Amino acid sequence: MAYIGLVSMIGRIGRGMVASRATSVALVCVALELSARVAFAGGPGLLLWDDAIIDNKYDSSKSESIQLVYTNEQLKPGDRLVPLIPMDPGFTVLCCVEVTADRPYTLDQLKAKYPDSIGFVRRLKSLQGVRLAYRTKFVPEKEMTPAMRRIFKGSGETYYSAPALWGTTAFKSMDDNTFNWLDWGKVTLVYKNSQSGVDEYRLTSKAGVSTIRVEALPD
Repeated sequence: MAYIGLVSMIGRIGRGMVASRATSVALVCVALELSARVAFAGGPGLLLWDDAIIDNKYDSSKSESIQLVYTNEQLKPGDRLVPLIPMDPGFTVLCCVEVTADRPYTLDQLKAKYPDSIGFVRRLKSLQGVRLAYRTKFVPEKEMTPAMRRIFKGSGETYYSAPALWGTTAFKSMDDNTFNWLDWGKVTLVYKNSQSGVDEYRLTSKAGVSTIRVEALPD
């Protein structure tokens, strides 16, 4: 199984896809905006999206590829999410993924479901700041941003992970860590990688501060 951490992921999708600093970061909202206000009335919501490969310590042929989004929020089938790849500064937009399950897993339920996956269970144990997980899928390829198409083509072969926000945007990139998001106005999303190998994502908005921490994937 191949992993790809954020450093390698940035190289894979291409730094050339990041907008210049002169590019406007005004976001175009679509029909999901109204639902977003209902689902996340208190703020834009910080999530973590994994295009995961579930290994099996006994039989590699039983490895499974699934998509999960980790959150504290109640989601529903059809909800769309935008993973964002940090580019320091700014982000490349991976639009989009869509929730497929009407009921979430708890992290403990996922651990019990995949007890033979040492790496996956270890990752679940390292998660801080979220308690639920929903299955997701890619939107149709014609609706994807160029960066997401590259991820899509490698899905099932490489383990990807990225922070995500609820809703969608027509933009392919944002040139700063602070940007406007739907009706919530300006938000700031910051990525940090500690020397101890922990990825931290921190979202600041008028609703407050949300933080997700997880063991970093190998580069």
